[in-house]
Amino acid sequence: MASARPLIRQGLARIAERTRTLEIIAETSSLVDAALLSRIHRPDTVLVDLADARAGLGHPASLTRLLRETEAVVALVGPSDTDRVHGLLGAGVRGILSDDVEAETLQGALDAVRKGIIHCTATAPPAQHAPDRKAARSHRPRITAREHQVLQLLVRGMTNREIGLALHISETTVKYHLMNLIRRCRAHGRTELAFLAAELDLLSGL
Repeated sequence: MASARPLIRQGLARIAERTRTLEIIAETSSLVDAALLSRIHRPDTVLVDLADARAGLGHPASLTRLLRETEAVVALVGPSDTDRVHGLLGAGVRGILSDDVEAETLQGALDAVRKGIIHCTATAPPAQHAPDRKAARSHRPRITAREHQVLQLLVRGMTNREIGLALHISETTVKYHLMNLIRRCRAHGRTELAFLAAELDLLSGL
């Protein structure tokens, strides 16, 4: 857990006390230290408080270093940070929540991300760089049966190599399908594609 706010750290500690599914193995006020601690402890999930600008928590380079150590990152964002949601999803953050989130919602998000599921409850306003959600929903992209299979495995948190092995296709072919899906869904990366797949109802039967 990385947060410069004692209340956030204390709140998560109380959640951990009430459940047997959550254990805090390390905490820090710095994203730089969070990356180092993740390398040492290999946690299932890392919670970062991006709503607090202190200790470099909002610095893109620090977040990038953390994402190199673990993909299972859940970010807390403040009311003035909602325009960052699309960028965070594109960067690889798997969970994004408002910093006033209820304890049950936070625990559910941590459990979902640990299982490889994208979880985003923080809403982002339309932005010039963000996908047009309304337009995208009204023009649901057509996908092939193979792309549908790739998407289903993607949202389960599989890597390109794991998807290829499961479908008996090469990793290059998996990348080809994902690039086509990212382009047609107007996503900024595989993480946002997984989020959009559910939003655009692409995971149901063809």
